[in-house]
Amino acid sequence: MLARRCKVANPCIFPGIDGALLRITSSRSRAQEYFSIAIRSASVLCALVCAASAALAQEALGWNVGDRWKFKQVDLWNGRQVATLDRSVSAVSAGDFLTHVEWGGSIYDETVRADGSQYRDANGARIDYIQVKLPIDVGRKWTSTITAQGSSGRFYREFKCEVKREEKVSVPAGDFEAFFIDCDGFWSGNHEQGRAVMSMWFAPQAKWIVKWREKTMLPSAVGTSQYEFLLTEYQVAP
Repeated sequence: MLARRCKVANPCIFPGIDGALLRITSSRSRAQEYFSIAIRSASVLCALVCAASAALAQEALGWNVGDRWKFKQVDLWNGRQVATLDRSVSAVSAGDFLTHVEWGGSIYDETVRADGSQYRDANGARIDYIQVKLPIDVGRKWTSTITAQGSSGRFYREFKCEVKREEKVSVPAGDFEAFFIDCDGFWSGNHEQGRAVMSMWFAPQAKWIVKWREKTMLPSAVGTSQYEFLLTEYQVAP
């Protein structure tokens, strides 16, 4: 965990029994020299740690044409891979990113804004989606939603999300320093509804989510759907 607050503590002094200060060393000038060196060293270390922490915070998506992320989708009930999800940036315009997505047997284009919100038209349905909301840092909260409106009716899912902490996460594409995001919510559609939970790991190094896990409580006759998406490879410009 990267430190977020950096402060050099004041030097300690130790009062003697009679109230007089104990001498730390017989050479005051040497003690002052050592103390000065220690303060400078601590300041340099603090600056390095704080800079690393600040670098992890993500203000907005900075994608470029050619950036690409590939995931495998795993069914958590049996541990089997059921699909792959491949997203690549094909164009950038006015702060929006046009992406080409291939997910299982579906192929479509989707626009992603700099704040992470997404939208697309699919089979006559307008789909608006917020998965992560930038800027992103520990303590940030947002409402993540997906709305699909088509001939078969309206589907809606809503999550209350919070960035809980920074932590390392390992996926097939490598190890990343990431923000862990916890989400709790519900879904509704076709006169049915249920609870849904989601966990995500957003890694600034990869400029996107590198892992997320979804659990959807379906009608009792169907059961529970549980899937995990793991980044297997990626390519992003510096």
